[in-house]
Amino acid sequence: MNKSLIGLREAPCPPVYSGTAESVKKLIAYLINAGAQAPSWYNCQPWKFAATDNAIDIILDCSRDQSFYDWGHFNSLLACGAALKNIQLAAKCRGIQTFTHFSPNAADQAIVARIGLTFENPSPPHAIDLATEQCIWTRHTNTLLFENTPLANNEWNSLITSINSDSGLSLHLLSSAADKEKVFSAAACAEQLRFSRRELHEQLHRMIRWNDQQARADKTGYTLPSMGACGFGKSFFRITKPWKMMQLMNCFGAYKNQAQRACQGLTHCAAIGLLTVKGQTSQDLLSGGVALQDIWLKTTALGLDLQAHNAILQFYWAWRLGGAKLYSVKEQQILETAFQLLAESFPSINFDNGEMGVFLFRVGRGPSVHGYTLRQDSTYST
Repeated sequence: MNKSLIGLREAPCPPVYSGTAESVKKLIAYLINAGAQAPSWYNCQPWKFAATDNAIDIILDCSRDQSFYDWGHFNSLLACGAALKNIQLAAKCRGIQTFTHFSPNAADQAIVARIGLTFENPSPPHAIDLATEQCIWTRHTNTLLFENTPLANNEWNSLITSINSDSGLSLHLLSSAADKEKVFSAAACAEQLRFSRRELHEQLHRMIRWNDQQARADKTGYTLPSMGACGFGKSFFRITKPWKMMQLMNCFGAYKNQAQRACQGLTHCAAIGLLTVKGQTSQDLLSGGVALQDIWLKTTALGLDLQAHNAILQFYWAWRLGGAKLYSVKEQQILETAFQLLAESFPSINFDNGEMGVFLFRVGRGPSVHGYTLRQDSTYST
């Protein structure tokens, strides 16, 4: 990916409140732009925004991902929570007070959050918040292999304390080689579904932007460089785009090999983290998304890289809430093994008592990425 395309993710100059309606309008546009930089599954950007002169609504756009990847709006609600965090942080750095209400309109459940804004009597931001705000635009996924050098104690503690544990959220970190190998085995086992289930295979290819021109025109999805695909990987994705070709390759075990390749970074990192919530509601997922972004912004501020591995968690969420019937008998066998391995990797988590994983990730120091995902223009309704 060329430098000009990467430059499209650069932070804009923040506006300043001057007491005028025009300055309020510019600040709201800036806040919404910040919200739109949030991560989302396959960069589908499952949100819309609406605004008045003192509030911003985040609206779940279910049309952005209608595949099984978003069963129960699992990934989309996490993404909306991350967008909420960005807006809250950007507002704080502009001295704007915020008041957040989840599902504020019983008649319109698509409005998942409303952020009230108070512009008068702005309070000066802290330097640490201003530094973190810059990470809204520089945060990105790194799919390349990281160093195995352990996190420093201050880095480990900074990640643990980056979330609000009082709201039923917990962050669990692992760093031993044996633990990383077991999580890799769990994730790679579950990832087999991504390459052996037709609708998941086709959704992946719908979200690939094959060149810079497609990326610029659409500004959603992944480019091959942002996926870390090179050489064999690029050729494989192109050859297996037709489902019939993927089916043929799967007869020779391609779905297993590709699942392992997709997860190999879990054994090449400083640590693996799993964020959990105690609950199964939309608000629990939104809160999980806020914490997800807290972790990712803190990681970026520390100069570390991060890659999410959430497929196994989405499959588990669907299994728990929708039942095993959502999967074929073979898929059930694969996932039962994957879930057991994940539970063994994190013995302190009580999966049987309502604690649910919402963000599985690896963290460490990796080489520079070759491409960023882009964002659509952050327009909003009034």
